Amino acid sequence: MTQEQDMAIKNCILKIHTGSYLYGTNTPESDEDYIGIFIPDPIYLLGIKHIEQVDLSTKSKDESGKNTNEANDTVFYTLEKFVRLALDNNPNILEVLFVNPENILYYNEIGKQLLSLRPHFLAKGAIKQKYLSFAFSQKQKMIMKVENYDKLTELLSTLKENTISCTFLNEIDSPLFERKGQEIILSDITLPANSPIKKAIKVIEKRVNRYGSRTILMTKYGMDTKFASNLIRLLYEGLELLEFGELRFPLVEADTILEIKQGKWKLEQVLELAEDLEKMVEQAYDNTFLPTHPNRKLIEDWLFNIYKQQIIKEK
Repeated sequence: MTQEQDMAIKNCILKIHTGSYLYGTNTPESDEDYIGIFIPDPIYLLGIKHIEQVDLSTKSKDESGKNTNEANDTVFYTLEKFVRLALDNNPNILEVLFVNPENILYYNEIGKQLLSLRPHFLAKGAIKQKYLSFAFSQKQKMIMKVENYDKLTELLSTLKENTISCTFLNEIDSPLFERKGQEIILSDITLPANSPIKKAIKVIEKRVNRYGSRTILMTKYGMDTKFASNLIRLLYEGLELLEFGELRFPLVEADTILEIKQGKWKLEQVLELAEDLEKMVEQAYDNTFLPTHPNRKLIEDWLFNIYKQQIIKEK
């Protein structure tokens, strides 16, 4: 364990169970995710050393490259970075502030104070923009990964079929190849036109292998169901924040989100629900009671006083 990892654990003010265990969508196969918040030692607050987060994850993958339930994703943020992201209404960070008691693994008095400040971080414009933006990113990944994977596997098949009669890429006549000057574009890969076919095969095989366990989801369900479930979860969360000013965990819609994650919904159904939820988020934004801006002054003063007390205590 490094010195900074040890510092993060020693100076922890809050640690929670996040991910599927927080949402209520965990299964016996689910890996575990944790987020912690810590206050760096004074040398990091006053000196030239700087730190924002520490990774304390444990890696464990099966033969397909998928995380096993022995793996955990653990990130500890400094209090300053956490506050900065929360003021931006980052979805991955806001959920920490609304954690239910069952998923709080540790907190001290400062952690308790931080949780009590959650209403002061919320801003209606930031919530709408961040949650819709994060959801759109999941939607793009859900669809584009399938399209790219299909293109790459088709290209791979074409290249292998031509290895007997051709040696270089520019000898192959295929509508799958986009020729641009002295280069050939293969899906999202660009190679010199005179590249050996065997080299191109290795490059594309390497790219296909990056999909890892996701290929099982994409070929079985026609979409990456993890991205699909994240898409719907984010939209439900954004909607709840705008309507009620809070997040309730486990999520009220946990069963729906889990069904999508397990491939029980078709792509068309997911996209239709997402479109409906996006409209509801827009409507909720127009009617919300949430403020336009977070109470930045109150939160900055609190953070300043916490850090000042920490420095004085160490003297």
